[in-house]
Amino acid sequence: MAHVRQQLREAAIAALGNIAAFEGRVTALRAHARNIGDLPAAQVSVPIEENERLDTQALLRRLELQVMVLAASSAVEDDLDALAVSIETAITGSAAVQAVASDIYLSGAAVEIGDPGETKMAELTLSFATVVMTPDDDPETVEGV
Repeated sequence: MAHVRQQLREAAIAALGNIAAFEGRVTALRAHARNIGDLPAAQVSVPIEENERLDTQALLRRLELQVMVLAASSAVEDDLDALAVSIETAITGSAAVQAVASDIYLSGAAVEIGDPGETKMAELTLSFATVVMTPDDDPETVEGV
């Protein structure tokens, strides 16, 4: 088994892998940049976890799932919005994601646009709030989904 954060990342990566525009370019965080010809691409991470102990046996974990999309085109904002529709639908409708998270919803989005030019590069970050229940002493086992 793996930590519930890893299970959530892997489920999200699998769900996004079905989006044709990415052509398989969906990964966990990468240490190196992509070439412009390899865009659009997505990276998935779970950078924040806040926990609440419900009782001596259960832990409620609030995880932030982030999907970062890199794209480049002359209409990059429109392209990112179109991808956002596919991403939101894929994540919130994924049975694999729902098998880990008992609740998931889009909690925010941010766009950063690079220097203006004929082909603009931009990054869209979609943040999803999730709730995952685990036993207090077992971060690998999902409960109560």
